[in-house]
Amino acid sequence: FDARNFPLCKERIFQMCDGETRVFVMPFCKDDGTSVSMWQLTFPISEEEAKALSTGSSGTLRGEALRRCGDWHDPVPSIFETTTDNLVTGYPVYDREPLPTDFRLNTSKQSRITILGDAAHPMSPLKGQGANQALLDALCLAEKLHKVKAFPPPTRRGKGKVRERTFNSIAEALRDFEREMFVRSAPKVFASRLSCSNLHRPSMIDPSFHSSRKNLVRLNAVARMRSDGVGPSDIIPG
Repeated sequence: FDARNFPLCKERIFQMCDGETRVFVMPFCKDDGTSVSMWQLTFPISEEEAKALSTGSSGTLRGEALRRCGDWHDPVPSIFETTTDNLVTGYPVYDREPLPTDFRLNTSKQSRITILGDAAHPMSPLKGQGANQALLDALCLAEKLHKVKAFPPPTRRGKGKVRERTFNSIAEALRDFEREMFVRSAPKVFASRLSCSNLHRPSMIDPSFHSSRKNLVRLNAVARMRSDGVGPSDIIPG
């Protein structure tokens, strides 16, 4: 949607929720003098309901957004109303239990095929770690393959250290890559799952929940000031 019509969206990220439904808005691109932002709406429903919504029309999805948030304060309803149906898509969110580091059968340990990214560790998108972990997977895989003894030695440039060749085969390098990948990504899967739960629960709109979750001791002091009638406008710099 065109963010120029909404001052709150101008080069800003914001998030709103009511304890069940969550709206997240962020800049998408700037081109030819326009300022385009995107919105993401998430809420808990059954898998059957989610599949039905995802196979419906874009108008159905936008209608669901307005049904859930039509009485929210501006600019949320207006953002949904000005978004054209052809720009709306929706789908269920899934994750999977992390694979164990020794997930391969003995017969497949010599395989020269591996998995990475979402194929290896699918996670909910509400922690922002899916793409990050996939990028780290690619880096880790390249580093492991670089250490296979059968490959030609690299051309040394400058005074950089030439890495020691430690793997006797590609399969050995891939298994080491998989072990490292699963150890690294498993906590991100669990953290993403927890974030998905936290963002769609009544306590999400309770300041004390966030104070406890993030150990923000000062937030309690701010809450006491608010209860005493002290607000931001009452604080004079200097």
